Amino acid sequence: MLCAKDVFLSALATVAVMLAPVFFGDAILSLFGPDFARGGPVLTVLISAQAVTALVGPSVTMITLSGAQRDNAGLCGIALCALAITDVLLIPSPGAALAVFATIAIWQVAVLITLRRRGEARTDCLAL
Repeated sequence: MLCAKDVFLSALATVAVMLAPVFFGDAILSLFGPDFARGGPVLTVLISAQAVTALVGPSVTMITLSGAQRDNAGLCGIALCALAITDVLLIPSPGAALAVFATIAIWQVAVLITLRRRGEARTDCLAL
């Protein structure tokens, strides 16, 4: 139960921190110079990817500790392929940040599916 509370609090903190760039991203980034001020939307997408990781919890660590290093290596290969595909599809128009977000989401969902198939403990916020 303590682990579930830790995952939930971590996810809650990440989502709370994510709200700052959503509303004040341009202002925060303008502290680094005028060229950075336009990066607010990109920062929001990248922090959203971290929020997905926080919502999934320590699943990557769990899959490694359960002795499934080979499965984890395969999932990293899948994530690499997903990154290549999303780069080709998304960089010309929506941008590289969305490609990174899509890749992290695909990787984390694949890890959750693998944990479930192996019968390991779930560490995502939905399992709470």
